[in-house]
Amino acid sequence: MQRILLVDDEQSVLNALRHGIAKAFDVETSSSPLEALQRAKETPFAVVVSDYLMPEMDGVTFLENFGQQQPDAVRLILSGHADMDVLIKAINVNHIHHFLPKPIILTDLKAAISQALDYREAILENRRLAEDYRQCFGTPPQDQGRRLYRALLISPDENALTLMWRELTHHSTYEGLYGAIRHATTHHTSYDNHNFQFVVDSFSSPLEALEYMKSNLCDLVIADFTYPTWMG
Repeated sequence: MQRILLVDDEQSVLNALRHGIAKAFDVETSSSPLEALQRAKETPFAVVVSDYLMPEMDGVTFLENFGQQQPDAVRLILSGHADMDVLIKAINVNHIHHFLPKPIILTDLKAAISQALDYREAILENRRLAEDYRQCFGTPPQDQGRRLYRALLISPDENALTLMWRELTHHSTYEGLYGAIRHATTHHTSYDNHNFQFVVDSFSSPLEALEYMKSNLCDLVIADFTYPTWMG
Protein backbone atom coordinates (compact mmCIF):
# COMPACT_ATOMS: atom_id res chain seq x y z
CA MET A 1 0.00 0.00 0.00
CA GLN A 2 1.36 3.42 -0.96
CA ARG A 3 2.18 5.77 1.90
CA ILE A 4 0.24 9.00 2.56
CA LEU A 5 1.54 11.89 4.69
CA LEU A 6 -0.81 14.30 6.49
CA VAL A 7 0.64 17.54 7.88
CA ASP A 8 -1.28 19.93 10.15
CA ASP A 9 -0.15 21.84 13.23
CA GLU A 10 -3.43 20.98 15.02
CA GLN A 11 -3.02 17.51 16.49
CA SER A 12 -6.77 17.06 16.98
CA VAL A 13 -7.32 17.65 13.25
CA LEU A 14 -4.57 15.18 12.38
CA ASN A 15 -6.06 12.54 14.66
CA ALA A 16 -9.50 12.95 13.11
CA LEU A 17 -8.18 12.81 9.54
CA ARG A 18 -6.01 9.80 10.21
CA HIS A 19 -8.81 7.94 11.95
CA GLY A 20 -11.15 8.70 9.05
CA ILE A 21 -8.92 7.39 6.25
CA ALA A 22 -6.61 4.86 7.97
CA LYS A 23 -8.65 1.88 6.74
CA ALA A 24 -8.24 2.97 3.12
CA PHE A 25 -4.60 4.15 3.12
CA ASP A 26 -1.25 3.67 4.83
CA VAL A 27 -1.12 6.99 6.70
CA GLU A 28 1.58 8.91 8.57
CA THR A 29 0.98 12.24 10.27
CA SER A 30 3.12 15.15 11.40
CA SER A 31 2.21 18.30 13.29
CA SER A 32 5.45 19.98 12.18
CA PRO A 33 6.28 20.79 8.54
CA LEU A 34 9.99 20.93 9.44
CA GLU A 35 9.83 17.42 10.90
CA ALA A 36 7.86 16.27 7.87
CA LEU A 37 10.59 17.56 5.55
CA GLN A 38 13.15 15.66 7.60
CA ARG A 39 10.98 12.54 7.36
CA ALA A 40 10.82 12.99 3.58
CA LYS A 41 14.58 12.48 3.43
CA GLU A 42 14.12 8.98 4.84
CA THR A 43 10.78 7.68 3.54
CA PRO A 44 9.09 7.97 0.13
CA PHE A 45 5.46 9.12 0.05
CA ALA A 46 2.99 8.84 -2.80
CA VAL A 47 0.76 11.70 -1.62
CA VAL A 48 1.26 14.50 0.91
CA VAL A 49 -1.65 16.57 2.26
CA SER A 50 -0.82 19.78 4.10
CA ASP A 51 -2.72 22.50 5.92
CA TYR A 52 -2.02 26.03 4.66
CA LEU A 53 -1.77 28.09 7.88
CA MET A 54 0.97 26.68 10.11
CA PRO A 55 3.36 28.53 12.45
CA GLU A 56 6.67 27.07 11.23
CA MET A 57 5.97 27.70 7.54
CA ASP A 58 2.88 27.99 5.37
CA GLY A 59 1.59 24.98 3.47
CA VAL A 60 2.55 26.29 0.02
CA THR A 61 6.18 26.78 1.09
CA PHE A 62 6.21 23.39 2.80
CA LEU A 63 4.83 21.61 -0.26
CA GLU A 64 7.27 23.42 -2.54
CA ASN A 65 10.18 22.16 -0.40
CA PHE A 66 8.65 18.71 -0.17
CA GLY A 67 8.35 18.55 -3.96
CA GLN A 68 12.03 19.37 -4.33
CA GLN A 69 12.86 16.35 -2.18
CA GLN A 70 10.23 14.00 -3.63
CA PRO A 71 9.15 15.26 -7.07
CA ASP A 72 6.95 12.21 -7.71
CA ALA A 73 4.82 12.79 -4.60
CA VAL A 74 1.44 14.33 -5.44
CA ARG A 75 0.78 17.36 -3.25
CA LEU A 76 -2.60 18.52 -1.89
CA ILE A 77 -3.32 21.57 0.27
CA LEU A 78 -6.04 22.23 2.88
CA SER A 79 -7.23 25.69 3.80
CA GLY A 80 -10.16 27.30 5.51
CA HIS A 81 -9.14 30.72 4.22
CA ALA A 82 -10.24 31.75 0.73
CA ASP A 83 -7.04 33.48 -0.32
CA MET A 84 -7.23 33.43 -4.12
CA ASP A 85 -3.67 34.68 -4.63
CA VAL A 86 -2.35 31.86 -2.48
CA LEU A 87 -4.39 29.26 -4.36
CA ILE A 88 -3.29 30.58 -7.74
CA LYS A 89 0.34 30.43 -6.67
CA ALA A 90 -0.13 26.97 -5.19
CA ILE A 91 -1.58 25.53 -8.39
CA ASN A 92 0.11 27.53 -11.17
CA VAL A 93 3.54 28.19 -9.69
CA ASN A 94 4.15 25.41 -7.17
CA HIS A 95 2.20 22.80 -9.14
CA ILE A 96 0.14 21.63 -6.20
CA HIS A 97 -2.32 19.09 -7.51
CA HIS A 98 -5.49 19.86 -5.57
CA PHE A 99 -7.02 22.32 -3.11
CA LEU A 100 -9.43 21.10 -0.42
CA PRO A 101 -11.47 23.52 1.73
CA LYS A 102 -11.64 23.19 5.51
CA PRO A 103 -13.48 21.86 7.35
CA ILE A 104 -12.81 18.87 5.14
CA ILE A 105 -15.38 16.15 4.51
CA LEU A 106 -13.68 12.78 4.90
CA THR A 107 -15.30 11.31 1.79
CA ASP A 108 -13.92 14.25 -0.21
CA LEU A 109 -10.46 13.71 1.26
CA LYS A 110 -10.55 9.99 0.40
CA ALA A 111 -11.68 10.76 -3.14
CA ALA A 112 -8.98 13.41 -3.59
CA ILE A 113 -6.25 11.05 -2.35
CA SER A 114 -7.52 8.23 -4.60
CA GLN A 115 -7.50 10.57 -7.60
CA ALA A 116 -4.01 11.75 -6.69
CA LEU A 117 -2.78 8.15 -6.54
CA ASP A 118 -4.34 7.41 -9.94
CA TYR A 119 -2.75 10.55 -11.38
CA ARG A 120 0.65 9.61 -9.96
CA GLU A 121 0.42 6.09 -11.32
CA ALA A 122 -0.50 7.39 -14.78
CA ILE A 123 2.48 9.77 -14.80
CA LEU A 124 4.89 7.05 -13.62
CA GLU A 125 3.50 4.51 -16.09
CA ASN A 126 3.84 6.94 -18.99
CA ARG A 127 7.42 7.61 -17.94
CA ARG A 128 8.16 3.88 -17.75
CA LEU A 129 6.65 3.25 -21.17
CA ALA A 130 8.55 6.15 -22.72
CA GLU A 131 11.80 4.90 -21.21
CA ASP A 132 11.13 1.32 -22.40
CA TYR A 133 10.49 2.65 -25.90
CA ARG A 134 13.70 4.69 -25.90
CA GLN A 135 15.67 1.68 -24.63
CA CYS A 136 14.35 -0.48 -27.47
CA PHE A 137 13.95 1.91 -30.37
CA GLY A 138 15.68 5.18 -29.48
CA THR A 139 13.93 8.56 -29.51
CA PRO A 140 10.39 8.19 -30.93
CA PRO A 141 9.59 10.31 -34.00
CA GLN A 142 7.10 12.51 -32.17
CA ASP A 143 9.85 13.54 -29.74
CA GLN A 144 11.94 14.84 -32.62
CA GLY A 145 9.39 17.36 -33.85
CA ARG A 146 6.87 19.68 -32.28
CA ARG A 147 4.07 17.94 -30.37
CA LEU A 148 0.51 19.12 -30.80
CA TYR A 149 -1.80 19.18 -27.81
CA ARG A 150 -5.51 19.98 -28.08
CA ALA A 151 -6.81 22.55 -25.61
CA LEU A 152 -10.47 23.34 -24.98
CA LEU A 153 -11.59 26.75 -23.71
CA ILE A 154 -15.03 27.26 -22.17
CA SER A 155 -16.35 30.68 -21.13
CA PRO A 156 -19.49 32.77 -21.67
CA ASP A 157 -17.23 35.79 -22.21
CA GLU A 158 -16.27 35.97 -25.89
CA ASN A 159 -13.54 38.52 -25.17
CA ALA A 160 -11.98 36.20 -22.60
CA LEU A 161 -12.08 33.33 -25.09
CA THR A 162 -10.30 35.44 -27.68
CA LEU A 163 -7.61 36.53 -25.22
CA MET A 164 -7.00 32.98 -23.98
CA TRP A 165 -6.87 31.66 -27.54
CA ARG A 166 -4.20 34.21 -28.40
CA GLU A 167 -2.19 33.36 -25.30
CA LEU A 168 -2.32 29.61 -25.87
CA THR A 169 -1.37 29.87 -29.52
CA HIS A 170 1.50 32.27 -28.74
CA HIS A 171 3.26 30.26 -26.05
CA SER A 172 6.07 32.71 -25.32
CA THR A 173 3.66 35.00 -23.44
CA TYR A 174 2.10 32.22 -21.38
CA GLU A 175 5.01 30.52 -19.67
CA GLY A 176 3.10 29.71 -16.48
CA LEU A 177 0.72 27.30 -18.18
CA TYR A 178 3.44 25.71 -20.29
CA GLY A 179 5.61 25.37 -17.23
CA ALA A 180 2.83 23.66 -15.28
CA ILE A 181 2.19 21.14 -18.05
CA ARG A 182 5.90 20.53 -18.57
CA HIS A 183 6.42 20.01 -14.84
CA ALA A 184 3.48 17.60 -14.58
CA THR A 185 4.71 15.47 -17.47
CA THR A 186 8.49 15.65 -17.07
CA HIS A 187 9.18 17.33 -13.69
CA HIS A 188 11.27 19.95 -15.49
CA THR A 189 10.45 23.57 -14.69
CA SER A 190 12.34 25.25 -17.53
CA TYR A 191 10.27 26.79 -20.30
CA ASP A 192 13.16 26.87 -22.77
CA ASN A 193 13.28 24.75 -25.91
CA HIS A 194 10.06 22.85 -25.28
CA ASN A 195 8.71 21.03 -28.31
CA PHE A 196 4.96 21.33 -28.02
CA GLN A 197 2.17 23.71 -28.95
CA PHE A 198 -1.63 23.86 -28.73
CA VAL A 199 -4.46 23.42 -31.16
CA VAL A 200 -7.24 25.39 -29.46
CA ASP A 201 -11.04 25.01 -29.65
CA SER A 202 -13.35 27.36 -27.76
CA PHE A 203 -16.99 27.26 -26.66
CA SER A 204 -19.24 29.75 -24.91
CA SER A 205 -21.61 26.95 -23.85
CA PRO A 206 -20.48 24.16 -21.49
CA LEU A 207 -23.19 21.88 -22.91
CA GLU A 208 -21.79 22.30 -26.42
CA ALA A 209 -18.31 21.64 -25.08
CA LEU A 210 -19.44 18.40 -23.41
CA GLU A 211 -21.05 17.30 -26.65
CA TYR A 212 -17.84 18.08 -28.52
CA MET A 213 -15.77 16.05 -26.06
CA LYS A 214 -17.85 12.94 -26.73
CA SER A 215 -16.13 12.56 -30.10
CA ASN A 216 -12.88 14.52 -29.63
CA LEU A 217 -9.98 13.88 -27.29
CA CYS A 218 -8.61 16.88 -25.37
CA ASP A 219 -5.35 17.20 -23.45
CA LEU A 220 -6.26 20.35 -21.55
CA VAL A 221 -9.58 21.96 -20.55
CA ILE A 222 -9.80 25.51 -19.20
CA ALA A 223 -13.28 26.47 -17.98
CA ASP A 224 -14.72 29.62 -16.48
CA PHE A 225 -15.90 28.99 -12.91
CA THR A 226 -19.33 30.65 -13.17
CA TYR A 227 -21.98 30.62 -15.90
CA PRO A 228 -25.48 32.08 -15.95
CA THR A 229 -27.05 28.65 -15.42
CA TRP A 230 -24.03 26.37 -14.94
CA MET A 231 -21.17 25.95 -12.49
CA GLY A 232 -17.79 25.36 -14.20
